[in-house]
Amino acid sequence: MQLPASSAFADTAKRRAPVIAYIHGDSIMAHYDFFLEKKDAIEAKMKSSEGKLKKEMASAQKEYEELMTYAQSKGDKLPDDEAATIQNRIMQLEYKMQELQAEEEENLYKRQDEVNKELMERIQQYLKSYAASKGIDMVLNYQQLAQIILFAGEPFDITADVVNGLNEAYRAEKEK
Repeated sequence: MQLPASSAFADTAKRRAPVIAYIHGDSIMAHYDFFLEKKDAIEAKMKSSEGKLKKEMASAQKEYEELMTYAQSKGDKLPDDEAATIQNRIMQLEYKMQELQAEEEENLYKRQDEVNKELMERIQQYLKSYAASKGIDMVLNYQQLAQIILFAGEPFDITADVVNGLNEAYRAEKEK
């Protein structure tokens, strides 16, 4: 982020009170079509990943059970080198499952991060335009779980305008 050349306080003759508005960030998450679609896509990907993991786990579990059944059927007659091979294969299966699970989780986290970044870019881009058209200097985020704003008067709540504007822009983008 580049530092501004001067602040609003540099020229005392032009100094004025800032115009501040706020949005309910959680309402944007609940009503912005772009976010809702991406959230649904991520949830579908998560279910797909869970299905893939279950399938792989079932396959690994079957192989594990076959190896254990074989080893138990041999009992004391199982040669040490064969026992070591079975033990190594079991460890490989465990490692493979852990690795697959970690890979699936990492892919989901990356996708979620990409969506969050795009969401913030879209919101900031829209707010920049919206604020300029309304003469707003600053837009704050009001959320129940992260209360930075302890009180805000209703006239300064631009959430509905922002959600509607974001959805209009997103629909227009989808129609292209």
